[in-house]
Amino acid sequence: MRSTPDNPTKPKMNMGSLFTPSLLLPLFCLCLTLISPTHSTDCSSLKLSGGKKQYSNCTHLPTLNATLHFTYNATNSSLSIAFSAPPAKAGGWIAWAVNPTGTGMAGSQTLLAFKNNGSMVVKTYNISSYSSIVEGKLSFDVWELEAEAGSDGKMVLYGSLKVEESAEKLNQVWQVGPGIADGHPMKHEFDKANLGSVGELQLVEKLTPSSPSPSPQVANANSGYGLRVTQLNVGFWILEVVKIIQESQPASANSTLVRRILRLLKLVGYWRIRHVPKEENRVADSFAKMSTTLATEAGSLTDRKKMSPSSPPPLSSAFFICISFLALMISPSAALTCSSQTFTHNQVYSNCLDLPYLSSYLHFSYDSSNTTLSIAFIATPFKSGGWIAWAINPKTTGMAGSQALVGYKNSTTGTVQVHTFDVSSYSSIVAKDLSFEVWDKTAESRSDGSLAIFAKIKVPADLAASGKINQVWQVGPSVGTDGGLVPHVYAGANLQSKGTLDLKSGQSSTSSGGDDRLKKKNIHGILNAVSWGILFPLGAMIARYIRTFESADPAWFYLHAFCQVSAYAIGVAGWGTGLKLGSESPGITYSTHRNIGIALFVLATVQIFALFIRPKKDHKYRFYWNVYHHSFGYAILVLGIFNVFKGINILKPEDKWKTAYMIVIIALGGISLLLEAITWVVVLKRKSRKSTKPYDGHNNGQS
Repeated sequence: MRSTPDNPTKPKMNMGSLFTPSLLLPLFCLCLTLISPTHSTDCSSLKLSGGKKQYSNCTHLPTLNATLHFTYNATNSSLSIAFSAPPAKAGGWIAWAVNPTGTGMAGSQTLLAFKNNGSMVVKTYNISSYSSIVEGKLSFDVWELEAEAGSDGKMVLYGSLKVEESAEKLNQVWQVGPGIADGHPMKHEFDKANLGSVGELQLVEKLTPSSPSPSPQVANANSGYGLRVTQLNVGFWILEVVKIIQESQPASANSTLVRRILRLLKLVGYWRIRHVPKEENRVADSFAKMSTTLATEAGSLTDRKKMSPSSPPPLSSAFFICISFLALMISPSAALTCSSQTFTHNQVYSNCLDLPYLSSYLHFSYDSSNTTLSIAFIATPFKSGGWIAWAINPKTTGMAGSQALVGYKNSTTGTVQVHTFDVSSYSSIVAKDLSFEVWDKTAESRSDGSLAIFAKIKVPADLAASGKINQVWQVGPSVGTDGGLVPHVYAGANLQSKGTLDLKSGQSSTSSGGDDRLKKKNIHGILNAVSWGILFPLGAMIARYIRTFESADPAWFYLHAFCQVSAYAIGVAGWGTGLKLGSESPGITYSTHRNIGIALFVLATVQIFALFIRPKKDHKYRFYWNVYHHSFGYAILVLGIFNVFKGINILKPEDKWKTAYMIVIIALGGISLLLEAITWVVVLKRKSRKSTKPYDGHNNGQS
C-alpha cells in the first residue's frame, strides 16, 4: 500500500518549512539595511560637496553630530579644516574655534558660519570672556574662509589657519546656535551636548617607546605548559591595550572602534587603571588564589594524561582562563569600600559613604550639640595634577550657589593644598571665604593616586534644624597657573554627582536636576522593553508553538493577535515618548537607537495590516503572505531586543534592571528551545502516522 498526496498538481506547503535556515540570510540583510548609515560608515567615507580639496584626517566629534576634516602641514605650521554640523534650528549658525590659552569657550578664537540673505558667510570672533563676544581679527592668521549649506541640513565651514610652530595639539571648541539677531549670533543652548563640545585636536601622532612584545610561544602538545605561557602573554597584552585606550584622546584616535569606546567611557564618567595592594583588593585576591589552585590541578591532570596535538585543553584549564580574565577585569574601585580606608593621622569618623559617582568616598561625624560637621572626602582627580572638590549648597541642589572645598597638589612644592571657593554661578567660580565657618582644613595624597580633604564645618542654623544638607562633589583635570580651576568634563557621572546628606541617619540620597526628564526616560524604557522586548517575542512563541496542538485551534490565533496588538499599542506609546524626548534634547542624538526605533514602528505597522489582509489557508496567495508575515515578524524580534539593550546602555539604570531583562530573555529563549524540540517530535509523529495509515479505497489513506 502507498499513500498519495491530497492534490498531485499543487505541492502541499508545510508551515514548518517556512522557518528554515535559508530565511536567515534575507532577514540578516534586512536588519543590515535598517542600521543607521552614520554608524555603519566612518567619517572618511563622507564626501564634502562643492569639489573641495581632500583632507588627510577626519573625526566624528563626540557631540552635536559634528565632523571635522583636517590636514596639518608641519613645514609651514598651517592647518586646513572643514567643519560640518547641523545648526540648532533652521537659520542658525555653526562655529569651530581654537583656544590658545585654555579649554572651553572663554578665550577661544572662533570661525562662525551662517546664512545671510541666502548665501553662506564666515565671520571671525574673539571670545575674550563669556560676556564679551566681539567680531574682529583673531590672534592668528586665517585665510580661505568660506562655507556652504548641504542638502542634509548640515553646514560646512572651510578655512586655513596658522598655528604655533612645533605645536603637537590644539584645544578645540565647537558649537551650534539657533539663529542670528541684528548680525550677532544668538546664544546657544546649555544642554549637556553643548557644554561638552570641547576637546583636544592632536596634530602630530606621538610615538611612545614600548617594550618589545613577547615572542609567540609554541605550546608543547605533550606537556600542556605552553598553553599557560600563552595565557600569560595574552593577559599582559590585554593590559597594554587597555592602557593605550586610556591614554588616547577621542579626536586623535585613528581607530573608529577606539574612538567609540572612548566616547562611551566619557558618557559613563571617570575611569582609570590603578594599582591596588592585594590586601585592599580582597575580591581579586580570592580570584587569584582560586585560579592558582585550578592551574595546579590542570598541571597534575596534564602530567597524568598526555594530550594529543588535536585534543582540547582540559576543562579546568579553560576555567582557569575565564577566572584569570575576570580577575584582571575586576575594578579596584568595586573592591574598595569606605569601611576599609584608613588615614595617615588615624582620624576616626562615625559614618562613611561610598558615593555613587566618580569613585568618591565621604567620611563624616556630626555633633548636634554644637552643629559641627567633620568630614574627610576622598576622590581621584580626573588627571594627574587635577583637583577634587566637595561642597555644601545652602539653598538648592547642583553646583550653582555651592560653597566648595577644593584640594589639589601644588605643582611647585608637591604638597596638597585646600582652598575655599564660592561658586555663585556657572561663570563665577571665585576663591574666597565661604558663607559659613570652616577650620582645620588639611589634605593629603594617598598611595593609590587619590587625594583626601579634611575639614570641620559650622553647619548653618537652618540646615542644622532640618538635619539635611545638599552636597555636591566633583573632580577636574588641572589647575591654571593663576590658581583657577580648569572646568570638569560634562559626562554623565559629573553631572549627577550631587545628593542630600542626612546628618542624623548618616545616609545619603542622590538627586538629579532633571527628575522630570529622567522620569520620561524611564517611562520610555519600560514601555519599549515590555512591548518590543517581551510581548512581541511572547506573541511569536504562541504562534510558533501553541498552534502545533490541534486542540488549541483557534485559541492560539486569538492569543497571538491579542499579544501582538497589545505590544504594538504599548510600543507606539513608547515610540511617542522617545520622539518627545528627542524634541526636548536638541544636539543630543542617539542615531542608531532612533533609526532602529523608526524602523520598528514602520515594520510593526505593516505587520498589523497582515491581520486585515490575511487570505484563507487554501488561497493561492497564502504562501506569499506567510513569507511576508514571518519575515517581518522575525525582523521585529531581532531589532526589538537589540534596541532594548541599546536603550539600556543609553539610560544606564542600575545593573539589576539590565540583569532582570537578560534573565527574561534567557528564560524565553530556553522555553523556545524546549518547545521547538517538542514541536518537532509532535510534527514528526503526526507525519509518521499519516504515512503508515492503510489505504481504504475512500480517502486515499488520509484521516
